[in-house]
Amino acid sequence: TQPLIKMQGYMKSAEKGEFIVIPVEANRDDEIIQLKKVYNRMVVEIEKLIDRVKNEERIKRKSELNLLQAQINPHFLYNTLDAIGALSLMGDSKNAYQVTRSLGDFYRISLNSGNEIITVREELDCMKSYLAILDIRYDGKYEVRFDIEPEILKYKILKLLLQPLVENA
Repeated sequence: TQPLIKMQGYMKSAEKGEFIVIPVEANRDDEIIQLKKVYNRMVVEIEKLIDRVKNEERIKRKSELNLLQAQINPHFLYNTLDAIGALSLMGDSKNAYQVTRSLGDFYRISLNSGNEIITVREELDCMKSYLAILDIRYDGKYEVRFDIEPEILKYKILKLLLQPLVENA
């Protein structure tokens, strides 16, 4: 019964999510060895399925994030282009230039070579560009203060994580 007791230990590990392949003795070919081989194939297939599910979840999350960002950017871009057009028609070239420059800075950071993760500093720079555009569009009718510990600036976050919060505020 010793081989069965050992197998039972491996199976209890599998119950806990630890999928360990059982060593198979090459000099035997009895029912216990057959059970070990079937168990090992099952463990390998379970690990493949887990990896596949994790990969699909990662792809799904990335797609959802891309969809959200795609919804944010065009809305903001169209409004900003309208504001630049209006400033140009009013002859306010200084503010039209500032909005255009801030828009470029915003997209330079938000596109960021396709990277989904940026530093808090980069995200704040992106938000400052966004807020500079809004400040001109709304003629300075709001005030923004940042109170951020300097050591936080180096940490990584999802890009455009703050933009919807700032926009809705």
